[in-house]
Amino acid sequence: MPKVFDTVIDGKIQRYVAGNKTVILEKDGYEAVLSLDEYGKTKTWLLSGWKISTGETSEVSATSSPTQDRPTFSRSELGAVLDTMSMTQPYKNVNSQISR
Repeated sequence: MPKVFDTVIDGKIQRYVAGNKTVILEKDGYEAVLSLDEYGKTKTWLLSGWKISTGETSEVSATSSPTQDRPTFSRSELGAVLDTMSMTQPYKNVNSQISR
């Protein structure tokens, strides 16, 4: 991670995407992406970074095979199934509780 920070500090700007408010920087074989996310008055910076892959296995690689090899149409196909469905407390007047 220190090399990614170094890329942010001293890297060369490769691209700027105004619509996404994203800056892509590069230095010494590392790439860093800074993105500004705005929600109302809240602004959050997101930093992502990695060693640029040359096709070889590196510290960070996205060349692994997918974990899901066919389309998934339900949670049960992924193993997310409840054996039993039980509610310990009835939910009466839910709308009145939410509006408080």
